[in-house]
Amino acid sequence: MTDKILEGLAEKIQEIFGEDYKVYADEVPQNLDSPCFLLSEVSVVQTPFLMQRQKKDRAYLIQYFPVSEVSALQECRETAEHLINGLEVIMAGDTALRCTNMQYNVDREQHVLNYTLNVNTIAWKTAVKGLALALMQELDMTTDVEEE
Repeated sequence: MTDKILEGLAEKIQEIFGEDYKVYADEVPQNLDSPCFLLSEVSVVQTPFLMQRQKKDRAYLIQYFPVSEVSALQECRETAEHLINGLEVIMAGDTALRCTNMQYNVDREQHVLNYTLNVNTIAWKTAVKGLALALMQELDMTTDVEEE
């Protein structure tokens, strides 16, 4: 699911900013071309849920490297506003996912935007072989039909 979410984020960023902005996932190349984005999954918290399901709260970091250093801080703030407005819903394959807890800060020394968001998913647990059989119980039922 992580790869699909990263692809969905990359596609949405391309849709918002256009093809001139490169989007990298997990690793930055040695000589990156600015402006560009770097996407990475920061953490995953799994919580048991009802009916053999599990909730996963996934935190993502989007870093933006601006074009110029002269107006880098203003460019980072404007980019963050576009991300807040544009990343409300992303597609992960055929599934629409809502992004929550969106926030950002600008590293004034490095001139980099650090934008974080969460994507929460709920999925059925993968059945352990034989577990379903062990949980099932046998039921005997006897019925009688009354005649009038």
